[in-house]
Amino acid sequence: MTFVDALSHPFWRAWAETLLHFLWQGALLGLIAAVLLHRRSLRKASQRYAVALATLLLMAACVPI
Repeated sequence: MTFVDALSHPFWRAWAETLLHFLWQGALLGLIAAVLLHRRSLRKASQRYAVALATLLLMAACVPI
């Protein structure tokens, strides 16, 4: 079995599709987080931390979807 044959295995195809979908999902969540973090209403560090933490948790939840 060659390296190219090994990469054509269904597991690696599913893994690649998961990573590609996470790229656009993560980029969208990051853009939303950036907009929220640049708002003047988030003055407290705890509020900014909550937005950043929620974004990271949502990114982790996007992988199995």
